[in-house]
Amino acid sequence: MNQVRLKRIQSVVYRELGDIIAAIGRENYPGKLLSVSEVRITPDLSIAKVYISIYPTKDAEEIFRDIQYNKNKIRYEFGNRVRHQLRKIPQLQFYLDPTMENLEKIDKLLKKSQEKPNNK
Repeated sequence: MNQVRLKRIQSVVYRELGDIIAAIGRENYPGKLLSVSEVRITPDLSIAKVYISIYPTKDAEEIFRDIQYNKNKIRYEFGNRVRHQLRKIPQLQFYLDPTMENLEKIDKLLKKSQEKPNNK
């Protein structure tokens, strides 16, 4: 498939799913920030791998399980939004993006290193 076309489709999927996931976060998880960090689509447009970031990461696993459980509803909503742009609605595979968790760990380590006095 043409790489330019694939990139355009990825951007449409990224934008629309980002809106849907953010709305789910606002409605169901106040105080949490849910966002789509990356979308990868197979060349045949059958599968979209969607990476989701959840901040703060305290209840991220539970929230991610809820998203996994409701992925058919999310796909239905997504299909309604892009039905005039895409001929084929891809299956959605959600993955939890560990970037935010890694950033929190690094931040904690940096704060700890700043608190300790240098023993020279």
